[in-house]
Amino acid sequence: MVNQDHEPSKGGDSLERVLQVLKEIAEKSADDDYLYRGEPKCYSRVSSSLYRDCGEIDAEHFDIGAVQNEILQQAKLLIAQTYEDNDLLAELQHYGYPTNLIDFTTDCLIALFFACDGEPAEDGRVVLLRKSGHVLLEPKSPANRVIAQKSVFVRPPKGYIDDNETVTVAIPHDLKESMLDYLNTRHGLSVTTIYNDIHGFIRYHQGHDSSYREFYAGLTYQNKGEHCKAIERLSNAIRLNPQLPSALMNRGVAYSELRQYERAIQDYNKGLELAPNASELYTNRGDAYRQLGKYDLAIRDLDMAIRLNPLDDKAHDNRGIAHMEKGNLGQAMLDYDRAIKLNSYNAAAHNNRSVAHQRSENYDRAIQDCDKAIELNPSYADAYVNRGVALIGKGELERAIQDFNRAIALNPSCVDGHINRGLAYGLKREYECAIEDFGRAIEQDSKDAVAYIYRGKAYDLIGEHERAVRDFDKAIELDPDLPIAHFNHGVRWLVLGDWAKAEANFSTAKILGVGVVSAFCNEFESVTTFEKRYNIKLPAGIVKILTANGDE
Repeated sequence: MVNQDHEPSKGGDSLERVLQVLKEIAEKSADDDYLYRGEPKCYSRVSSSLYRDCGEIDAEHFDIGAVQNEILQQAKLLIAQTYEDNDLLAELQHYGYPTNLIDFTTDCLIALFFACDGEPAEDGRVVLLRKSGHVLLEPKSPANRVIAQKSVFVRPPKGYIDDNETVTVAIPHDLKESMLDYLNTRHGLSVTTIYNDIHGFIRYHQGHDSSYREFYAGLTYQNKGEHCKAIERLSNAIRLNPQLPSALMNRGVAYSELRQYERAIQDYNKGLELAPNASELYTNRGDAYRQLGKYDLAIRDLDMAIRLNPLDDKAHDNRGIAHMEKGNLGQAMLDYDRAIKLNSYNAAAHNNRSVAHQRSENYDRAIQDCDKAIELNPSYADAYVNRGVALIGKGELERAIQDFNRAIALNPSCVDGHINRGLAYGLKREYECAIEDFGRAIEQDSKDAVAYIYRGKAYDLIGEHERAVRDFDKAIELDPDLPIAHFNHGVRWLVLGDWAKAEANFSTAKILGVGVVSAFCNEFESVTTFEKRYNIKLPAGIVKILTANGDE
């Protein structure tokens, strides 16, 4: 079973503990000018990387200074550029080569970040060191990361600093994530600000190799479509390193694939806290909001994604879908056109634009877009479905059914393929075939209210009115606000002679926005035609509801 990682408590208790740590650092550093070093676990001593590398040398009076000088001489032989010793040491340290320098910072908040970033099961610590009495090295031309981390290097003669020269503040392991959240939200300190150059990227990856292994395993499962396994491995990566926005984003994508959109949005929110300028996170969160029917929120996020990255064809395409589902067909078409102009190989944008053409009843252009989508991706089941729908619009039912057959062959669980093939069979009056397809759609998605409506109508057309009523009941149970379900239910109650229930359903349909008179005329032409078809006589009150004498 996959467990969702719980966010750390951001209530009073957690915040109080964070502030207590800050207070303790302030109190312990109040009497002098201090440097700070953050360590994700409590090491035996504060030492340089060169000292740790030479720890196995069992030589009496080991001279780490001589070793350091030899390293400098060897480096100078291989490097064409001329360096002063201190600058060369700083460069070597920057690139991760073992030196007799120890990283400190002048900012206690940055030290806190390093104390909490890594080793989630271990207590960390902040080490305080008085500036006086130590050899300090500050690079003349510091790199971006050194500037961001406010780095100062200490060069200890013995390779380590004696415990009696330092003061420490412990960071409990269960406070690390809350501390990182606090530093990010209150002070803007995060992975993206601390490790802000290519060498920082490399060092960060080296320091979090276990979390990245889990992250890459999660990506592998995700690319194979095994989303539950992907979530499990990505959750491991996030547990090992809660500050990994790419893992949060990809877990959000996996949740979206499983239609767990609220969980996906939680991950995107957390990712944006860590990387507020990541356009892809806005694109993905916008799509999750769209799936939930929150179109204004979706468009707002996609606007931001496009502002951050105007060349993102996917963001334009997704915004087009949101506008189309909101009813802004013209704006949707502009977005699809822009997406295709940015990337003519975007099969999804061609496919989505075909739907916009369908809604404008421009079936030929819809078919052209589907043709292009299929040319770009011959296995694109949705494009075959949409081309089939456009062919229905042109009355070419046999060709439409061939496209639906192809879509279902590519994707046997293609709900839209079964529903639309059922509609095509219905138009051919092959109602048994239609009912079979609607039933298969329901097997694939038992919560698809529309499939129940269509099957109910097919049942009604072959005279199985009680089965029709059961399907309409189910559609309304699944989606009480689906107006066409109430309209069709009303029609079925007319056939069964229950005038009160029919009137109640028509009233509900009208409240939900259905023009009952026009819907009835579209389906049956007139009351007289309906009465002849079912050999019944409607009462005057019902006739008034279903004719121009009724109020739309």
